[in-house]
Amino acid sequence: MKSRAPYSRSEVAESAKILKQSSVFKEFQKEKLEINKLKWLESEKTGTDIGYEQALFMWARRHRSPWRAARKKRLMLRRK
Repeated sequence: MKSRAPYSRSEVAESAKILKQSSVFKEFQKEKLEINKLKWLESEKTGTDIGYEQALFMWARRHRSPWRAARKKRLMLRRK
């Protein structure tokens, strides 16, 4: 007997559509982009790939709080 896939293609497509519209997911994607920028810059400085995990920790320690505060401020200004 053939087992059924856990989700149909239409269910997966609908979930992907909802996810792409999610503000939380959009913020996650923007943070990920910033981490990748830092990863590239630091890797260029050292002449070797520092890896995503190290870039993530560096970004979280050095840049995340000010970045999020600035984003929050910009979002608040747009709503006025």
